[in-house]
Amino acid sequence: MDYPLIIALIGALGIGVATGITSCYAVLKEQSLLGDAIAHASLPGICLAFLITLNRSPLALLTGALIAGMFGIWLITQINRHSFLKTDTALGVILSVFFGFGTMLLTVIQTIPTARQAGIDTFIFGQIASLLITDIGIIWCVSGGIVAVTLIFWKEFKIILFDANYATGLGISVPKISLLLNSLLVISIVIGLQSVGVILMSALVIAPATAAKQWSHNLGWLMILSVLFSCVSCVGGVLFSSAYAHLPSGPTIVVLISLMVIVSLLGSSNGIIAKAIQRLSVKKTLQIDTIINGLYALATSHDDHSHPHDIRALTFLNHPPSPQLLKQLMNDGYVYQSSVDHWGLTEAGIARAIQNTKAYP
Repeated sequence: MDYPLIIALIGALGIGVATGITSCYAVLKEQSLLGDAIAHASLPGICLAFLITLNRSPLALLTGALIAGMFGIWLITQINRHSFLKTDTALGVILSVFFGFGTMLLTVIQTIPTARQAGIDTFIFGQIASLLITDIGIIWCVSGGIVAVTLIFWKEFKIILFDANYATGLGISVPKISLLLNSLLVISIVIGLQSVGVILMSALVIAPATAAKQWSHNLGWLMILSVLFSCVSCVGGVLFSSAYAHLPSGPTIVVLISLMVIVSLLGSSNGIIAKAIQRLSVKKTLQIDTIINGLYALATSHDDHSHPHDIRALTFLNHPPSPQLLKQLMNDGYVYQSSVDHWGLTEAGIARAIQNTKAYP
């Protein structure tokens, strides 16, 4: 726990708070790819800021990234408004053009003698160990501002996310609030570029809220879980990269948050495993009710509704019921066996068949 590691951990926490909050807005507004486009669009802004100032001032570089990111959003909006291109096409165009231009500028910067010492190339894949105390101050000021704005405009953000037309009816300026949301998204991406990198920053915009969404549909809890997942992945990435030599922090953070998404998709109450178990349970219940209803339909031809019948007479089934399923029905008290292939309904089975008939006439 030396000084550089403590600085990196403090910075990682700040980035986790900022990206965890804005990730909810990006995912709920279905603008996840917008974060990817903004991250790539920020690269030429960083390079131009360095070429103008010729020093690695954190404030200057982040300002350049912010301007480039906002300009990218403006271009995407104009393309959607004045052309027949869809949003995903506009995002792809801006992403590739800006990133290509930024890579070209980065190549030019490499010819400058002081460029390597400036460490501009760390913005590609990220290097959280390069954070300085001034960087930490900027990160936490921005994160605190994002938290403050979120608390102040909580009601407006919540209404716009779920029903923009209703927000307009209430007199809320949807374009202005949307611009504020996009600005928060750009700012959160910009402060994380140095730590995670331009290429991988989109993961911190998409993954935290994606994982949190599997556990809760309440916006408050969703945001809390998103911030928690984002902070844990950022801090864990820093600790892992410091514990193992030549392990980059940016990719490690992305791997950790991706693992959280996978675990959430599989293991949450709304996850793949839970839904698979639920489908199997529903399928088994339908099979049981089909057998009971079939035996009851055969028994209605007799005065005694518990009269046994050959189980093979249930011709509407694709195949005879399995012995295990019949044994379970018998253990549950719904059927009884009179001979090898003859089964009948008990009083409980008859009652369930009648209940099924009323529920599904």
